[in-house]
Amino acid sequence: MRPKRTFTVLIEQDEEGRLVATVPALRGCHTQAKSLDTLMKRVREVIARCLEAEKDAPPALELVGIQQVTVMTRNGVPLLPVHLETVPVTSALVRQLLIELQ
Repeated sequence: MRPKRTFTVLIEQDEEGRLVATVPALRGCHTQAKSLDTLMKRVREVIARCLEAEKDAPPALELVGIQQVTVMTRNGVPLLPVHLETVPVTSALVRQLLIELQ
């Protein structure tokens, strides 16, 4: 039996409604789909491919937090950030973001 590894998966929705998944611990590891079921299947596939490609790569990164940054704009041009909000990594957030390779 192969050992299991757990990865954090960030899921966003693009302007066209597609779901976009990124695995921060694996460089370049991302995929997209129209439904969550299809997305999660593709995430498992892309994680497997990324792990094969990174056999000699440095150790995986660890997610330590998520921040939201509000940026003021003037005529569509970003100005300096004026508000930072740190979202702590809680067990509830981790449960929402983690998937386990089966």
